[in-house]
Amino acid sequence: MAQNMSVAPESIQPCGECRSLAIRWLDSVSRDAQVNYYRCERCGHVWTLPKGETDVVATGITPKK
Repeated sequence: MAQNMSVAPESIQPCGECRSLAIRWLDSVSRDAQVNYYRCERCGHVWTLPKGETDVVATGITPKK
């Protein structure tokens, strides 16, 4: 399994598509946004989580397969 590099704390949730924990925090697009963006290194799914909140449901960006 690939190591998670540049992962923000809220990314504890696995990928909503493939359940992988190989998650990358997309720091360049998250920096000035109200949410953190994440991408699954395994399947490419992208989702967001509100910054500073841990008990929330992820919002998918890429369409479900």
